[in-house]
Amino acid sequence: MRMGITRMKSHICQLFSIFLLLVPSLSNAQESLNILTWEAYMDTDMIERFELEYDVDVKVAYFDSDEIRDQILASQAGRQIDVVLMDSQHLHLYAAGDRLEEISTDEVPNLTFLSSDIQQACSKNDSHYGVAFSWGTLGIVYRPDIVDPETINSWQKFLNPPAELRQHIGGHVDLFDTLIPALISLKYSVSSNDRNELREAFELTKKWLSDVLTLDYVLTFIQSHPRADELYVALAYSGDQHVLSSMVGQPEWNYLIPSEGTLRWIDCFVIGKNSNNKRVAKQFLNFIQRPENAAKNADFTYTATPNMSALPLTTEEYRKSADIFLTPEQMAKTQPYEPATIEAINLRSRILSALEKYHATQ
Repeated sequence: MRMGITRMKSHICQLFSIFLLLVPSLSNAQESLNILTWEAYMDTDMIERFELEYDVDVKVAYFDSDEIRDQILASQAGRQIDVVLMDSQHLHLYAAGDRLEEISTDEVPNLTFLSSDIQQACSKNDSHYGVAFSWGTLGIVYRPDIVDPETINSWQKFLNPPAELRQHIGGHVDLFDTLIPALISLKYSVSSNDRNELREAFELTKKWLSDVLTLDYVLTFIQSHPRADELYVALAYSGDQHVLSSMVGQPEWNYLIPSEGTLRWIDCFVIGKNSNNKRVAKQFLNFIQRPENAAKNADFTYTATPNMSALPLTTEEYRKSADIFLTPEQMAKTQPYEPATIEAINLRSRILSALEKYHATQ
């Protein structure tokens, strides 16, 4: 039951932080902007510069899973959110439901700095419904002072860990990503819509849960859980290793992409259809894609920037990072999100709920 209580507390805290957006600001700014994003995913100095330049009061709230973000957006507090971060898969679902504001290059001219291939993932039917912010991979973070990477360098090894890693592993609760290690191990698409394939991945993941310490997102667990020192390996996204190392100082965390290949994700900032601050929201999206700002944020998040004019402005360490820039062989083994059917989404949702309940009883 500890797992369920932990996630419930996390959810309550996140909803409370969102409700704070409803509290009138003490700022003298004439306009406001409310942003919902992953924690440690935006340079706070950039937020402050935007506030000063545009005389806007910005409030930022955080989520630690797509599931929580969607619940927040569906709540009363969610109606106050203007700008939201979401992956391309969820963007397409929200756009299909007419829940996102369309964005044009006239309103956000710095879209022209973005790689057209990457920005296309934040578009639907040639209309922009988001602004590509970063891209990367799903992989494994680990503590090199404890873990030999050879023991976890494939999804099959990750799902069948050596005895010394059992109950020292972190998973992640996500509608699409939780099943990815199992789907790839079974040689299925990460975006599979096949009921039999999804059920097979469910059984494999369920078996793995007996070795899993937590299903909390690794950044959340390391920051707040009393057993944080017992986590040695976790499912994570590229860039998380940098945040983890900065967050805790020591020990260091490393990142690897399993040998079978992995997901290639693209994150987009979107504007809610019901936002009352659309003009300011578009100014903000244009501001963060100024090349100098995009470069600073890329260095801050340690994820790949889609802004081609920003890349030369990043640090040399960033440009040479093997965690960010994949080899041709690695890139060939990555899979983007593909469209999901309603039936598959519903099944994945039931699977996710079943996995959480099962792990809570372990």
